[in-house]
Amino acid sequence: MLTLALMDVYDWMLKMVQSYGYLGIFLVSIFGNLTLFFPLPYLLVIFAFSTVLDPLVVTIVAATGALIGEFFAYGIGRGGHKIVVKYSETCALNVESFKRMPRKVVFLAVILFAFTPLPDDSILIPLGVAGYDWKTIGIACFLGKLFMCGVVAFSARYGFKTVIDMISPDKSINPVSIIIGIAIMVVATIIILKINWLKLVERFSSKW
Repeated sequence: MLTLALMDVYDWMLKMVQSYGYLGIFLVSIFGNLTLFFPLPYLLVIFAFSTVLDPLVVTIVAATGALIGEFFAYGIGRGGHKIVVKYSETCALNVESFKRMPRKVVFLAVILFAFTPLPDDSILIPLGVAGYDWKTIGIACFLGKLFMCGVVAFSARYGFKTVIDMISPDKSINPVSIIIGIAIMVVATIIILKINWLKLVERFSSKW
């Protein structure tokens, strides 16, 4: 049932782009990054339509939409700040430590998570909880999404299918991949919140 539902979502995405072109790409990219627990196949839609649309425009439009969608996770973190601080002393200390982390470290980490299959939400939510500067997060996330969408779009246009295989080797939509994706995101988020960031900040601060 879940697989059929996701296939319906995928078909809807395809129809959106067929009907609205670049606007459809923009909306699909927002929606594809808006969900916290269910990874949606928006990159496959970008890949499919980059063969007929301008890949450069697709890259910019998709990255912008993806950024807007990802900021939902950051917003969830900001909204949950008081809850985390109130009920977990360790997390409260980590929140303050996040704020003191070297800007370069956070900037590069967000780019890495945005560009690779690593779950973006697992780092954006904790950074939101910490109240980290949204402009820094936004720029880093946009650059990461720009690189990723660019790889997908230009790979489709010029036929380098092996690149997309590296990013998403299993093009089928199945419950197992969804459950694994959810588990990775949840575990990564918990780990990031539980790490003693105070010690890491002190260590990095002495080097940067």
